[in-house]
Amino acid sequence: MGEQNEGGDLTIRRVRGHRAFPAAKWGFGKFISEGCSLTLSENHGECDAFMKVQIDRNDCTSCASCWGLCPDLFEENPDDHFSQVTEPNRARSESEGTVPEDLEGCAVDAADACPVQIIHIE
Repeated sequence: MGEQNEGGDLTIRRVRGHRAFPAAKWGFGKFISEGCSLTLSENHGECDAFMKVQIDRNDCTSCASCWGLCPDLFEENPDDHFSQVTEPNRARSESEGTVPEDLEGCAVDAADACPVQIIHIE
């Protein structure tokens, strides 16, 4: 998600629309933009940035491609059979969540594989 240059500044790379783009250099502190919260640690020079996922559940066709490709992040809702974010990764509702770093690849793969393109990654 980020890299330090020779001057010690941390350059953050965010994922938006499934493609990484370079962001500006930040000082220590907190920066919030478009739903992404980045916290730079003065002690460690690290950045905590979480990829976010949102599902337009009402348009889900229950094809199972997302939970087949990324079962630790997506699952079938037992009541309506639409896709939802797994409980440990949910944010405000079953349709929103954060993506752990180790699941970022399969999250993007699942979003790309969705036949109705209802999975949005930021």
